[in-house]
Amino acid sequence: MKIQDAVKAYNTLSKASVSKMTLDAKMKVVKSVKALKAVAMDFQEFSTITEDKLKGAEHEKFSDLGTRLDNGDPSIDKTEAADVRCYWRKYNTEFFKCVHQEELREVEVKLEKLTKKEFSDLICSNNFEAGVIADLSEILQ
Repeated sequence: MKIQDAVKAYNTLSKASVSKMTLDAKMKVVKSVKALKAVAMDFQEFSTITEDKLKGAEHEKFSDLGTRLDNGDPSIDKTEAADVRCYWRKYNTEFFKCVHQEELREVEVKLEKLTKKEFSDLICSNNFEAGVIADLSEILQ
């Protein structure tokens, strides 16, 4: 499973209601949430480390100038404004490239599969959109 799919499933299942499920089915969902959480937390840590490591020596300077520029500070000249935009464009491009590569990485996540009845009970317990149901079906059945 791709990391992005595991993170999406974790975010959905961690908020999902299991009120109409049997105790055994609820435990399967809880175990799945626990397994997916490990992937989601690792990805969050990766993103935080990547964000920190990509900061250049002048990151604070450009961060401050960017804030002032966003607030309409008239003391920032056009050259400084262009430098700020250039810095952030480069930083964001590098950050999203690194994170996107990691999101697409395959990981092995062992989940207990739900029966059709258990999956139906999960769906009946929640108001999921059709796309979410399809995604969860691929992961949990």
